[in-house]
Amino acid sequence: MKNLKKVMGVVLLALLCGCTKHRVSEGIVVEASKQCGQMTVILKKGSERLKSIVEYESASDQESAVYKVDVLVFDAVSKRLERTALLSSLADNCAFELPVGEKIVYAVVNGPDLIQVQSLEKFLTLSEDLSSRDFLRDGFVMIGYKECVVSAGSVAKPEILVKRLVSRIQLRSVKCNVSSQYESIKVESVFLGNAHSVQLLSGDVSVEVNKGGYVDAEKTQAIGSDGVAGSCQAYMYREPGLVVNATETVSQPVFLYCQPDMGKVLTCLYMRVAIGDGRYYYRVPLDKGFAANTTCIVDVVITNLGAPEPPDGDMQKGEIQAVVTIAPWDNEGKIYHAEF
Repeated sequence: MKNLKKVMGVVLLALLCGCTKHRVSEGIVVEASKQCGQMTVILKKGSERLKSIVEYESASDQESAVYKVDVLVFDAVSKRLERTALLSSLADNCAFELPVGEKIVYAVVNGPDLIQVQSLEKFLTLSEDLSSRDFLRDGFVMIGYKECVVSAGSVAKPEILVKRLVSRIQLRSVKCNVSSQYESIKVESVFLGNAHSVQLLSGDVSVEVNKGGYVDAEKTQAIGSDGVAGSCQAYMYREPGLVVNATETVSQPVFLYCQPDMGKVLTCLYMRVAIGDGRYYYRVPLDKGFAANTTCIVDVVITNLGAPEPPDGDMQKGEIQAVVTIAPWDNEGKIYHAEF
């Protein structure tokens, strides 16, 4: 009877501990397998794959680069963190032994430091701030999640598709329709105004607009890339030096990046163009809105001289025409060059 009580005590201890095995002196193996199960996480990029790798040669590596992958498993009821894994590739093996129950599994590529995360609430309040990100060094943050159930005696296999948090704005083509007496125009700079720079991992975009960057209502000096008030951060500013002859259309795409437009503040694309002896600004409101992991494609026709300083009203009628197209980031097929 004493030995039986000893064995029963070990069995109870095993059941309470869960996911462990105990061998008693009588040679009986007690396994608490009914209290735990297995999980293998399958990670993927984009819809099926990141097709941007074949779109163009200079920027694609950074848009698709994976430097690290954090996998976090939360209990769906308590929202507490149960397991984590740090991977170097989406192809790395990621397996866990977990208590049975409903789970929420997140994967974060190139994300922030998660060392302080102990709950789902804390995790979702972490942010991505573009003003402190170096795309060439850090890559783009991608995120995805899946809910699943871990059962005893089976292997849960959640498949997680990770997608970029940011949006891409592409000035795809410029046509010159100004008076032929000017012969050509030169697109000196392209930049974003009223563009969001902060997004929470939950997907909520901060109301803070263009931290330390250009805001329509607060322009104080000529736009430049030096990071001071009235200027833009590098990811929102380019100097293509694009020359377009009269009546010609030049397709040499220029890329800028920002957080999604949530519709509260209108994100705008600005161009500073040299025509003859003057410099003129043009403004294109991106009024169709755009979500994370999408491309906002802009094709413009410059028809007349623009404004002497960045305009903050409606797009100038009779001075520029624009077609804005919202498209999935990964579903283009044209090969071209883009420079950071």
